[in-house]
Amino acid sequence: MVDDRLFVIDATFLLNDAEMAFLGSALLVDSQGQNNSIVYCAVRNMLQLREVLGITQGIVLIGAEAIDVSSEPNIERFRECLLSLGTYVLHDPNIHVGALCSSINRDQIERWIVTRNKSLMQLINSRCGVILTSEGAAPDVFTVDTLATRFHICSQQVPSFLALTETGLTKSLTTKQAVRLLESGRTLDAIFNSPRTDPMSPNIERYLSANKAALIARLQDLTINTEQPRVIPISQLVRNDDDSRRTLRYFGFPSLGRLLNFPERVELIETIRDRNHSYIAIVDQAGLRELEEVVTRAGICSVDTESTDKDPRKASLLGVAIAVREGQAYYVPVIEANLHDISAASILDFLRGLLSRNIKIVGHNLKYDYVLLRRYGIRIADTYFDTMLAAHECFGDWDFFNLAAVAKKLIGKDVKRYRELIDEGQALLDVPFNELVEHGCADADVTLRLHVRLDSILRERGIEDQFAKKVMPLMRLLGDKECEGVQMDINAVTDQRDAIAGEAETLKSRIFEKAGKQFDVDSMKDVAAVLQGIDEFRERIGRQPLRQVQLEQLAQSSDLPRAIVQYGRIRKRVKHLEAICKGHKDGKVFPLFNQLKAPYGLISSADPRLFDPNVGLYAGAVLDKDIRQHIPDENRSLDILLSLTGDSAFEKDWRERKRDFIGGEGFPLAGIDNADVLISVAIGLSNAALCKRYLIDARMAMALRDHLTDRYSRLFEWLDEYRRNIVFSGVASSGTRRRYWEGLRSANIDKRNRALRSG
Repeated sequence: MVDDRLFVIDATFLLNDAEMAFLGSALLVDSQGQNNSIVYCAVRNMLQLREVLGITQGIVLIGAEAIDVSSEPNIERFRECLLSLGTYVLHDPNIHVGALCSSINRDQIERWIVTRNKSLMQLINSRCGVILTSEGAAPDVFTVDTLATRFHICSQQVPSFLALTETGLTKSLTTKQAVRLLESGRTLDAIFNSPRTDPMSPNIERYLSANKAALIARLQDLTINTEQPRVIPISQLVRNDDDSRRTLRYFGFPSLGRLLNFPERVELIETIRDRNHSYIAIVDQAGLRELEEVVTRAGICSVDTESTDKDPRKASLLGVAIAVREGQAYYVPVIEANLHDISAASILDFLRGLLSRNIKIVGHNLKYDYVLLRRYGIRIADTYFDTMLAAHECFGDWDFFNLAAVAKKLIGKDVKRYRELIDEGQALLDVPFNELVEHGCADADVTLRLHVRLDSILRERGIEDQFAKKVMPLMRLLGDKECEGVQMDINAVTDQRDAIAGEAETLKSRIFEKAGKQFDVDSMKDVAAVLQGIDEFRERIGRQPLRQVQLEQLAQSSDLPRAIVQYGRIRKRVKHLEAICKGHKDGKVFPLFNQLKAPYGLISSADPRLFDPNVGLYAGAVLDKDIRQHIPDENRSLDILLSLTGDSAFEKDWRERKRDFIGGEGFPLAGIDNADVLISVAIGLSNAALCKRYLIDARMAMALRDHLTDRYSRLFEWLDEYRRNIVFSGVASSGTRRRYWEGLRSANIDKRNRALRSG
């Protein structure tokens, strides 16, 4: 069977590999005494490549680059050998190989350019592909389709792509950054000569500005100049006949005769199987009409926003992925450069109308999407189901609740994590549009599949109502408060901050008095110098730098280190309260809330921290009643504990409202909140944790635990019974509220103890 493909072989890499292979090796001479080592290696490599690629018809190009890798005598002997083997050789030492390739007028035949020069990929078209060779590795085949799927570029963009990624400068753009910059068919010329209206990654913008001249020069070097067309005869790459064998004997390498046999045809393009999902980018009016129809018909869909920041209060929206059924998802960009016959403003208007309808919206960490979209005037009418919160409700002590971890555990799906999509130091603005579409749609698709699985688990455990009526409404409330703010009595916070700051200054004076000198108490280096100057601590500290954990251990048995640690903790409280004072706007603060991080089913917040018991924010300073009820309240906790246990001794002590109700000789807990101590022991903190929290030694922690369990025996008997029950049942309950922890049934003692403390 006659092969209808023409292979155009760039001789540059053949000659270069030959020169490198025989550098310093013994000479291979013919019968005339001429050195044919380079010719032998180049011909052998060409014949081996002929067999690997299944080449029958082909030509060899020797351009201006050849002299850079080999000598004129070797080039001429190589050409002479090829001509004797029946090979058509196009040789012009004044023209680059790329220009020679562009001049071959054979558009009606399938052509393959075999080279190591990546810039030749700009010649790829529907009838011409490029095969990149690499020493020691299999050839890499590129077509119009593979350029699009692997690099998301077309052949005209190859010079720009290589100029950005292989500049020869100290630093280049990554492949993803280059593809992102060149999206929608852009070239470097167009980017430098016309302003962009869509957002650009700051990393890319700085790089272009700093290297403009070098990039333009590199682009010119990579761009192939078109030569006048020339007709090339179609012939066998080498003849398989006696003349060819005589040629090989003449040049001194008859052993290559075994490589003259015609190779079998090799299929260079593999058929790509259809994927089992449909992910579509919505970039025009027709796409919006299709999306509106399928979402309305579905009635329930999952949403995943793609943005520039993990903080929804600061992030810029790049697009929204919407999954309507398993394997079917759509990505709606809001960046002008990714749209065709529609504006970003129109896209936002469309999303406002679509998500305000009576459509059940599912998400993973849905509060993030809810807050970000609200900032763009898009309100989700029905925040129906959060798969992250549902997983936490069903498996409260899992180590991770990100989408990838939950999907792998529950439905066996691998999801690309953010760090796998984004290179170090980059953001989503550096990611090519096609990858962004795939990532967003995959996340939305998996989230919708997770909803089905988690909804089933909630129902199996009988907690679907508490999830729907408690967890999801709280999520929406917290999302609204992130947008609208939490009303605060800033004066009360300021007064509390000033009072605690005064305590810190008083304590600092006591520290100076105990140390006998003044020093920077906030500097661990200065603290170490002071303590090492005291005989009591010098040997215990040793020569290593003093660490916080070591300082806390010293504080458990000595007054001066204890005062220093207490001072540091008070200063941290002052800083957190100061953050509230500085961060308020018109008496409101705008924290980020979290329903997962805090133990014991509480919520937490950051920037600023409102719920951290170590901050000790005065609950009355939060004027917003919906939020104030979630501020930790020791009085409320102990009232609940009393009602559950009915311990009469505890009731007597507690009802008298004595601050220091933990009585008894040998318990010098002055300045320590007794209520906090009782709660800490009740929830099962270890003796080591008690030592660290209250800066007491192990003997005191053990005696304190024994004293409390003896004095309030009914209370601790009830707690022991409660823990036995939840270990047996695998679920903790309080009233109608039920919570599940996998660790309750774990053989891992530490994991089981953590689950018990959470319960």
